[in-house]
Parts: sequence; C-alpha cells; structure tokens
Amino acid sequence: MKPASAPTRVLVVDDEASVLMTLCANLELEGFDVLQAPNARHALELLRSEQVDVLLTDVRMDGMNGIELFREVKKLRPELAVIAMTAFAGEVLLDQGIQEGVYTVLRKPFDIEQARGLLQRAARKGRVLIIDDKPEVGESLAVALQSAGIAALDVRCAADALAQIAQGAVDTCVVDLVMPELNGAALCQRIHELDRDVTLLVMTGQNVPQLVHEASRAGSYACLRKPFDVEALVRIVARARLDV
Repeated sequence: MKPASAPTRVLVVDDEASVLMTLCANLELEGFDVLQAPNARHALELLRSEQVDVLLTDVRMDGMNGIELFREVKKLRPELAVIAMTAFAGEVLLDQGIQEGVYTVLRKPFDIEQARGLLQRAARKGRVLIIDDKPEVGESLAVALQSAGIAALDVRCAADALAQIAQGAVDTCVVDLVMPELNGAALCQRIHELDRDVTLLVMTGQNVPQLVHEASRAGSYACLRKPFDVEALVRIVARARLDV
C-alpha cells in the first residue's frame, strides 16, 4: 500500500525524446515521482510491474497510439486515470477516447502548473456524483457514465451528497437545481465550502434563471438543460476537469 505522504507517481508516455525528457524533468521539479516510456509498448511493460497513480500519454505516436494504449490500460488497470495530451485539435481519436473514459485532454503546449493540479486531481481517483431527487434520473445517468468508463454514483438529497464529498472520493458533482429542502445552487455553495477542488455542473428541466445565476456564482462550470445527451455530459465532464 502506498504511504499517504508518498508523492503522486506519474507515468509519462511520448515518442518525442526531447518532449519526454523536458516534461518529466519539469514534473519532477513539481514534486512528482515520474516514470517515463518512449512508446506505448514500453508503458504497458512498466504497468505490469510498477505501481502508478496517473498515466499521461501523447495521442499521436508511432505504433500504438495513445487512445489504443488507453484501451489496453483499461484491461490491465481499469482503475487508473489516463490523461491524453495532443498538439492537434479536432482529432476523432480524442473524441473516441473521451467517450470511453479518458479523464481529460491536455492541449500542447500546456502550462506545467495546469498539469500539476490536473495530475493531482486525477490521482485522487474521484467519482462523478449525480445529485437528483428523482431516482430514475440519477440512476440512469450514473449507469450511463459507468458504461462510458467513468466511475459514478447517485444520491437523492443534499445530506447524502455532502457525506460523499466529506469522504474525499468525489471529483465532479452534477447537481439538479430544483430539489426539495435545499436547492441545487445552495448545495453547490455547501459543496465548495467542503472541497474547493470538486468540479460543479448543474442541470435543470425548468426555467429557473435565478437559480442558474446563483449556481454560477457558487462556482458551477456549466448548466445542462434536461433532457440532454449522455455523450454531451461525458464531454463536458472531461472539459470541466481541465478548466477547473
């Protein structure tokens, strides 16, 4: 078992030697324990023998690309968070990876501070928490996210949501705005009082502009209008994780 005080261990994969060397050196300066692999095959060999908290991989590589590597990693280490990085926009591969559970996508070149925070959040192995008082909504969204390779669970009320946040096992919250007892905007405020690192998304099927505004002031990243496509939720979760 990894000691609580041990640094986050990151495996970085890139077939450009200069990029790999520079990125690994910078991450080590930020306090990470870094392993490196010049290609996907080498990365898989390391994962069979080494304990790693997060995998950071380039997408475009000779031989096995980064999304193909992600798929192999999910067979070998399904709990491992995988972050893809690329200098190219609009790649079909990236969209496929996100829909299959890639944690998020870093666009090259990126700031090392941004990478540091993202890697630390990914290492927490947090789940997406769906908060909706209607069980058919929460359950269906949680199952859909799980089917996309994203760890998720659902709760019905603010008290249960806050209990999950307090345990430190939540990465992102998707909060219904209109609920009995405590509305979603107020709940967003309470969540951020407990943990500022939790990404907040809100959702509603009603016309409640004041609650949308209050949720935004409380730190919500975006508002989803019900009913929405689950693929859209998967994409926005990946984007929000990057932008928080």
